[in-house]
Amino acid sequence: WSFLEDPDTVRGGRTVMRIISVAILISAFIPVFQSIQPPPLHVGATALVEVMLDAVFAIEVVIRFLTCPNRISFCLNAFNLIDVAAGLLVLVLRSVYTSSLVEADFDGQALIASLICAVPVLRLLKLLRRFETFHLILRAVRVAMESLPVLLYILTVIV
Repeated sequence: WSFLEDPDTVRGGRTVMRIISVAILISAFIPVFQSIQPPPLHVGATALVEVMLDAVFAIEVVIRFLTCPNRISFCLNAFNLIDVAAGLLVLVLRSVYTSSLVEADFDGQALIASLICAVPVLRLLKLLRRFETFHLILRAVRVAMESLPVLLYILTVIV
């Protein structure tokens, strides 16, 4: 659990997180590159790479879930929800529509095209887990939210 959650505490954890971060970036940019007409990369090869990367991401989420000491907190963690949503969206898209964004747009399927556009965004959101500064900002917002009800009460009393 600590290997995946806090990579600095375990030897090799930081290296694995960097490799996964690069894989996330690659998986986010492949659909964007493939939207150029004609696609610069072979469609079959990129589909295979995307499926393999999606499998790696799904295995990562499953391992996180299985090794998590508190499964309820795992299910309530926003970063884990993003990981699960990204995996489920890709699974739904692969089962419903196997073509690219250009073909979906050409076929006039606006819902599929918008879902295909959401995949890179969700994949990039997976990177938020790895930014320590973002965790610090979230902690500061939580602390500020604790004092917000008192400030709002004082404001309503004064006004």
